[in-house]
Amino acid sequence: MNYSARYRRHNGFTLLELIIVVFIISLFTMVALPSYKNYIIKTKVGGELAHFSPIKASIILYYEINGTLPTSNSQAGLPDKNKITGDYLKNVEIKSVKKGKGKGKKSASSSIEVKMTYDRNKLPELKKGKDKLVFTAEQSGYSILWSCNKSTTIDKAYRPSQCL
Repeated sequence: MNYSARYRRHNGFTLLELIIVVFIISLFTMVALPSYKNYIIKTKVGGELAHFSPIKASIILYYEINGTLPTSNSQAGLPDKNKITGDYLKNVEIKSVKKGKGKGKKSASSSIEVKMTYDRNKLPELKKGKDKLVFTAEQSGYSILWSCNKSTTIDKAYRPSQCL
């Protein structure tokens, strides 16, 4: 048997080569799928932040006119909390935050929370009690400081980048 005849008979892949390829593809899938799933949930949570922009604008407008922060949805000129909804958003509520008197100060600065509650029926990946994204608006001199509050309960893997 000559050299070229031996290699002409070998036209396909061996079973071992196919098993190795399937194993490598399954490893990539095991790594990629959980990351992709978290990305999809994070996108759904972040997508509802489009509702936050007009709410923020209403709060800023109220502050410019009255010199204080609104303490409720109605005071900010917004609908009832259960009427502000979205694809994955259950409600949005504005609440005042009670702060005690600071040391040597007459009173602490005024602040409110904008609490966005997500619908766990539409986002079942969010655990019970871990479905709130909370932004704080704090009056500081003549401006408002915004932050993603520590009382945000959504898992860090699903939070928008400004809340990490």
